[in-house]
Amino acid sequence: MLQAMGDESEPTFFREVVEAFFADTIALIATLQQSLTSPERDIILRMTHTRKGSSMNVGALGIVAICDELQSAGSMADAAGTAASLTRLKSEFAWVHRELSALIPPYSASDFS
Repeated sequence: MLQAMGDESEPTFFREVVEAFFADTIALIATLQQSLTSPERDIILRMTHTRKGSSMNVGALGIVAICDELQSAGSMADAAGTAASLTRLKSEFAWVHRELSALIPPYSASDFS
């Protein structure tokens, strides 16, 4: 897991990756919410493809599976399927956020030097 990749020369590496994952996933959820009423279904395909990779990087395999569902629903222009997957994504992200947040060490003064 990425947490093990952070070493003494880059002690904030894991935190930075996880915080970027959080921000990007929040943006994905907002975009997906907006895309439910948009004819631009390719947005879903592009964003979920990207999110699958970053989800794998942080070990969020449930989000990877939901992104697969969203890609299928998006390619078939299945608004109901997209909406259902979006609901599951929100729930799974809340769980992943809670679990990963518990793994992030608190900031220290040396993080800012």
